[in-house]
Amino acid sequence: MRMSEHLTAAAQERSKRCLVAVRAAVRDLESEGSRLSLKTVAQRAGVSRNFIYSNTAALHLVSTARAAFTAATPMALPQARSTGSEESIRMRLAAALLEAKKVREENNDLRRQNAALLQEVIDLQNPRRPENVLPLRKTRF
Repeated sequence: MRMSEHLTAAAQERSKRCLVAVRAAVRDLESEGSRLSLKTVAQRAGVSRNFIYSNTAALHLVSTARAAFTAATPMALPQARSTGSEESIRMRLAAALLEAKKVREENNDLRRQNAALLQEVIDLQNPRRPENVLPLRKTRF
């Protein structure tokens, strides 16, 4: 046997051992009722997540187990929490509306100031010559 054949055989054997470890990890996590994720399976099996992603059998095994776990585990709905009495909600709404009105007014004032400053910049960039001042030299054309 050539060296490359030995390396190939060793890599295949290692891959088989890792796949057995992944199967055992999935079985252990299922029996514990723990959450199944690629990260937890990889950590439990002692393999990299890249191995699970690149090995189609391992990925299929983990995906199938995750789907079964998700289907078997009912989702708990969050409990509705009380946000206050109706009067409290009305007061908060009124305060929010007042704040929004103030923000709109402030925004309009800032727009007016911005327009005035923009006009001032335009006037400074394009100075107008007063009518009583003659040009220093005549225009050629």
